[in-house]
Amino acid sequence: MTTDIQPKSYGDYSSIRRDYLIEDFLADVDSAGVTRSVHLAAGTDPFAETAWLAEIAEDVDRSRGFPHALVADVDLTADTAEEGIERQAALSGRMRGVRQILSGVVTAGHADPSANPAWHSGIGLLAKHDFSLDLQIHPTQLDLAVGLARDNPELTVVLDHCALVDQRDPDGLALWRRGIAEIAALSNVHMKISAFMLYNLDFTADSIRPVVHELVDNFGVDRAFFASNFPVDRLACSYAELWARYRASIADLTDDEQDRLLYRSAAATYRIDG
Repeated sequence: MTTDIQPKSYGDYSSIRRDYLIEDFLADVDSAGVTRSVHLAAGTDPFAETAWLAEIAEDVDRSRGFPHALVADVDLTADTAEEGIERQAALSGRMRGVRQILSGVVTAGHADPSANPAWHSGIGLLAKHDFSLDLQIHPTQLDLAVGLARDNPELTVVLDHCALVDQRDPDGLALWRRGIAEIAALSNVHMKISAFMLYNLDFTADSIRPVVHELVDNFGVDRAFFASNFPVDRLACSYAELWARYRASIADLTDDEQDRLLYRSAAATYRIDG
């Protein structure tokens, strides 16, 4: 648990500010019928985090094999970026990709790694090692993501958290809509539908339905899929309730389309068997 307290769009998070262990995760997901999971980088020491997660996953008696795939952090601006990618791959056969969070450049004034040519070179190494890229961006950064995906056509790019759409902001929503239409035309880009609570703790199936359907219309059911933002989502609802809202938002789609959005497309993107 970090002692670094930062302002968040969803307000006070003191109620969830504690260690979240595999036992907590299993207690949350059991009520929702989850059979596979992907863990995205969340810590401050990326290699120690991967080693820890690999140890947990291999302790099947404790973890039941969760998590089944890992997306880690690597400093892609470093001269040793390729060494970092290879080190992550060596730490676990469950490694599938690298996560980069750029949204803080806009929302929190963080340094912008994309301004560094070395970062783009690092991105170019991922496909060589059969890694995908999970990219968390702000809607104003969609042009950057478009260029990145075009420059790296062999790289699978997964946009996290609906590209942080804020449905309360009409101008921002229009900007997001234009960017989504452009980037969805690139076949190597996938969309993770998640984290609606970032801007509305009271979100419902009805409130998210327009965004969900716009993303499905743009990306299709083979390049879009639902995900959780747990344990942060817990500020809004339980794990089971989260997925109940997702299911309700796509109740008008066919059973096959629903299955793809709820499981099969994510399993294919992260190469999870079963």
